[in-house]
Amino acid sequence: MYKFLRAAMWLLMMCAFTKAAMTQNTTGNITGTVTDASGAVVAGATVSAHNIATGVDTPAVTNQSGAYAIRFLSIGQYEVSVTATGFGAQKFPVFTLEQNQVAKFDAKLTVGDVSVVANVNADVAPILNTNDASLGMTLSANEIQNIPLNGRNFSSVTLFQPGAINTDPVGMTGNNAIERNTFNNGIASINGNRNQANNYTLDGADQNEPQNNLIAYNPAPDSLAEVRVVTSNAPAQYGNANGGAIASILKSGSNEFHGSAYGYLQNENLNANSWNNKNSATPIARNPYTQSIFGGTIGGPIFHNRLFFFADYEGARSHTGGLQSASVLTAPMRQGDFSALLSATQPGKQLYDTQNNFAPFANNVVPVVNPVAKYLFAHPELYPLPNAVPIDNLLQNNFQGPQRTFVHNNQADVKIDWSATATNRFTAFYSQSNAGDTQTAVIPIFFPSQNLYPTKLGGGSWIHTFSSAVVNEARFGFTRVRWDNGIPTDPSGVFGLNGNQIVGIPFGAQPYVGFSGQSISNNASFLGTSANVQVIRDNTFNYYDNLTWQHGRQLFSMGVQATRYQQNYINTANFGLLGQFSYNGSFTSNPSLGSVAGGYGPADFVLDRVSNTQLDSAIGLVGNRQWRAAGYIQDDWKATDKLTINIGLRYQYDQPWYEVHNKTANVLLDTGTPIYAGSIPSGAPANAQLCPTHACYNPTYTQIMPRLGFAYQAAPRFVIRGGYGATSFFEGNAGNQRLTSSPPFVQSSNLVAVQPKAGISGTPFSVEQGLSGSFGALSGFGAWPQNMRAAYISEYSLTTEYALTNKTSLSVGYVGESGQHLITYRNANQLTSPTATAGPYDALVGAGQRLLLTESNGTMNYNAGQAALRQRVSHGLEGMVSYTYARAMTNSSGNYGTPGVSGSDGAFQDGYNGHADYGPAGQDIRHSLNGLLVYALPFGRGQAFGSGMNRYLDLLAGGWKISATGLLYTGFPITMNAPSQISVNSLGTARANQYRHLKIVNRTVSNWWGTDPSATPCGSGIDDGICAYGVPAANTFGTAAVNTERAPGYHDLAMSASKDFHITERHSLGFRANAYNLLNSPSLGNPDNGISDGPDTFGRITSTRSQERRIEFSAHYQF
Repeated sequence: MYKFLRAAMWLLMMCAFTKAAMTQNTTGNITGTVTDASGAVVAGATVSAHNIATGVDTPAVTNQSGAYAIRFLSIGQYEVSVTATGFGAQKFPVFTLEQNQVAKFDAKLTVGDVSVVANVNADVAPILNTNDASLGMTLSANEIQNIPLNGRNFSSVTLFQPGAINTDPVGMTGNNAIERNTFNNGIASINGNRNQANNYTLDGADQNEPQNNLIAYNPAPDSLAEVRVVTSNAPAQYGNANGGAIASILKSGSNEFHGSAYGYLQNENLNANSWNNKNSATPIARNPYTQSIFGGTIGGPIFHNRLFFFADYEGARSHTGGLQSASVLTAPMRQGDFSALLSATQPGKQLYDTQNNFAPFANNVVPVVNPVAKYLFAHPELYPLPNAVPIDNLLQNNFQGPQRTFVHNNQADVKIDWSATATNRFTAFYSQSNAGDTQTAVIPIFFPSQNLYPTKLGGGSWIHTFSSAVVNEARFGFTRVRWDNGIPTDPSGVFGLNGNQIVGIPFGAQPYVGFSGQSISNNASFLGTSANVQVIRDNTFNYYDNLTWQHGRQLFSMGVQATRYQQNYINTANFGLLGQFSYNGSFTSNPSLGSVAGGYGPADFVLDRVSNTQLDSAIGLVGNRQWRAAGYIQDDWKATDKLTINIGLRYQYDQPWYEVHNKTANVLLDTGTPIYAGSIPSGAPANAQLCPTHACYNPTYTQIMPRLGFAYQAAPRFVIRGGYGATSFFEGNAGNQRLTSSPPFVQSSNLVAVQPKAGISGTPFSVEQGLSGSFGALSGFGAWPQNMRAAYISEYSLTTEYALTNKTSLSVGYVGESGQHLITYRNANQLTSPTATAGPYDALVGAGQRLLLTESNGTMNYNAGQAALRQRVSHGLEGMVSYTYARAMTNSSGNYGTPGVSGSDGAFQDGYNGHADYGPAGQDIRHSLNGLLVYALPFGRGQAFGSGMNRYLDLLAGGWKISATGLLYTGFPITMNAPSQISVNSLGTARANQYRHLKIVNRTVSNWWGTDPSATPCGSGIDDGICAYGVPAANTFGTAAVNTERAPGYHDLAMSASKDFHITERHSLGFRANAYNLLNSPSLGNPDNGISDGPDTFGRITSTRSQERRIEFSAHYQF
């Protein structure tokens, strides 16, 4: 045995060069000790866990210490039995085993006949965590399927945890729900961490879109057996994340066939009026929309007690309609007649011919020259004439037409469970979704974009029992994420890939349909498309092996984890792959006469006088690669019958990101020298050098993460748990923050025509000249420090847990976290002072240009008291309530910011003084209360009340179920901003000066900051002794900290009522109504926080953070 263990450990260490994924257990364990009546240990006793649903028995034998551990059990209901020679057998009551749970059953045997089975009435059910210091909550299938979830977004259930916050809860609905998570407002923040710091798995496989740190796949709630959120002090096998570990498990088949079919419907007729509409001077009609979600599940045996399957499908369709406005050139303008400018504007606007000595155009009539204009004017079916009255008396919003938006998703899951032998168990699953959205065009030549987000993921596991002491789990997962955002469509079918040729623009081969964009100023609608697309292809492979060894009273877990990232994406400067021509009116202006002769963009368009052309090069396709590898070992030592001590160590190595074709560049910050991977490419600066490494930055070897904890069962119903743990995670970055974004790997053309000036006619471009094929490195350089670090979070907690009943537990405790090396960014070429004449890197990027420096200088701190009351299902009642009193601090919200919070961004106000940005985090919600409830009312046949009622009465009174969810947050942080008074080219948001505390008196929606004199801001550099805030003095940064004030909080109550009609004993038909924001009570949005916005605007609230009440109906069938 010891030779095997030694060989296995060497094998695991050899595998450790591969990567470490944040691996969540998808199984649970049963452990305990067996003694006789005198308390002496009983070695050789057989303990068996019987799965009620599948009939599979998993045995273990107690060791010389009387200890046993049945490991890697699928979640579900189990019955534990104990037998030993010379003793009477014992059987414990059926209980529900959850993922990551270690259920403790200690048996005390009495001498007797082994054939006589004694049923043990346990005084305390195994609902307390007596094994380690980890914190988290589990939601059951009953809760997930029955609570009202708007859009049926599984991620919404993560909000019902202590320490969970979403600063923009509406983000959990809409496309983030029915399509796929595409914005960070669809993710909860856990314990003060950034939203993107969470890690999601489905049946142990990676469930993340790693470039933007989003969720790659939203499983249907009806497909899920359980969702577990681990929030702090996880065991050593957890890593590669700083926030929560969210592990979802698909349902499994059983020895009986079960299935369902369901449908959900929302539309505008079921909605209440919105707060915005009620408070608008010009209310608007609700746009028609329909959201329908439908699907079904099926599961059962392939071979009884051995092989099982589960499958599900869910489809979603959302249709939104209504009228939309556009601004098109009028019939006279299409003839070159802009005489309306002479009377429609005050004073009348005369147009001038800059190319003819600024001669005025007679009666503002100009020749029609632009070939694009000629084509469009000749095809009113593609570019229609106005049909509405313009609001500017010229052309603004002079066309109205129907527009419809479509969102679709088709997704499915398949799972197989196979108990091949008593020592070998296998699981495998495959999931996929094909989601996307598009819209019709108000005008065909708008070329509306479509977004496509297909995802495929799968995985499997093999659990092999070498002996009762040694059990191994091997796991594999694969995830492929496709992200095609902003892809132009051609609803007319006229243009296709020859659009530019059709309208007279020389271009060559087009990568996308349509024709190059025409950006026309003075309220005219944008025509064509720039094809500014975002294309991502992510492949993630994860491998995992966990070897467990029960030795005496110690359970050792040791393993390796590896994840391979393949991230391919188009890198551009956001000008678009079809580009655009811009017309700003300068070439029909007369600068000598000032603004009264400012020209008119539509006239420039007709005249073919282009002021600016922009186009991205298509060379920006890059492929980043990385391995992350980890090894760990943990000892869960039952020091006494009451005390378990956890000692673990995790080591993780994040391979530096590299690009497969060496499209990587960095800047040596001490010298300003650009460096390139592999070879110095053509177009690089003359002083460029080679990178010393493939990634152009150094690896780090310091991701050492200790895990220490204890669980002390002071009494049968009372446990004290505490611990310390560290976790490390290398955050994902947007494309422009990666080292693939430097020249010459991203090239664009951005040409500005010589503009007219007084006495100088200027030189416009023309459409016939096309878009420049001469590309330059316009995106600027990006840089990382050579010793870039992964974020490192320390977690510490002390928690008490008490079993109020065998189904109800209460936990109360303290949770703290502190973090270093979080991602931040700044302009490294920021002037060092207002009087400086040159930036540090002007020689590289040019005077006044930016060097985008991404660093690991962010910090965070979180301290909270957390309490949670959980009711496991009993007499039809299940639910939980959580309360958190917390303080979250940080100096940066990261690249993606905090959704819905008007505060700091990821860049420091002063790039050289990050400490000045340290303050309340966007997630700093002082009090948060959340809860959920599912209650099957005990009325009807076979129930506690009315058990003998007749069938007809039962149809009316029986089978009712109610459920509810609630969220309550106190005020959100908000920062007082001011106009920038310092010109140093900083990337951060300018803040106000703060002189004293703001006193709130007579707060209202129209004046949130109240009427106290301290709420009236002071002028630049002035402190009148009263004002709380003022504009900074010239050449200074604002002194106010980040997030010093509070916006309104958030509250939401959603409820559901359902009624099941039992057709037969096994078949039922049900109906359900969900009400989201049941009370139609608005949660107000952010007040205006710009101290220079004027008294009528400063402090005014014009929006809500919540939706109006929405009603949803559904029907379902089950068997």
